[in-house]
Amino acid sequence: MAIQEGLIKLVGNLENLSFYKLKGKYFVRRKTGPSAEHLKTDIKYERCRENMNEFKTVTQFAKKIRVCVRSFLGLDADPDLKNRLVKTLYKVKAHDLIAPRGGRNPINALKTEGGRKSFIGFKFSRPNNSLNHLMDAYSVCVIHNKLHLESLNFHQNFRTLNKIHRVGFQCIELDIDTESGFIESKIMQEQILENKRTSQTLDLNCNLIQSSKHIQLFILKSRQLNALNELSHSNQVVVEVIWISAINGIQ
Repeated sequence: MAIQEGLIKLVGNLENLSFYKLKGKYFVRRKTGPSAEHLKTDIKYERCRENMNEFKTVTQFAKKIRVCVRSFLGLDADPDLKNRLVKTLYKVKAHDLIAPRGGRNPINALKTEGGRKSFIGFKFSRPNNSLNHLMDAYSVCVIHNKLHLESLNFHQNFRTLNKIHRVGFQCIELDIDTESGFIESKIMQEQILENKRTSQTLDLNCNLIQSSKHIQLFILKSRQLNALNELSHSNQVVVEVIWISAINGIQ
């Protein structure tokens, strides 16, 4: 790398030299590494081309998901969501058993049990957000082909007479067309869970279908509410993938 001196300053490329301006100074350096043509045609860079193609496919799919859930997340989205989602889906696509390397994609991967397990639990909200201080762990189950939350319990230390705690649950369903990649979203009505001493089961009003042409992806928003059903604390909102149904059955 060299610094340009004199009255005439150059910006651009000349053979294997690159002229550019950086922080008010003009520099020139010799190009290194493979050219764009080599990346496209040279057999030595075949693996690089495969990785680039798969990364492009993943980022496009991740963008579709983000667009669908944008209004659902509101201000509860994680600022680093884009990077985390792409990183996770890039790992998910490794479960694609249909397409060859270079053509693997997350849609095919979500048809497999391994791909679904890799994506279930992904949080769209900030990773440090949690309701663990308020509720015991709950599980997701299927009753009469509908999604339910079961074993819902408030912690004993929050069952006080002078405080009322509620948790709002709301689902969004992403219906993914496995052929076109088109995603249709449907937001369910929020349901409020009252502070009760007994274990509760909640119907999320999410109907499951069995189709080889569609993948259903369910994302649940859980938020702590006060007596007026208003959000208690901004860090008490959790938005995560809870269920994925595809191809040969419910899960």
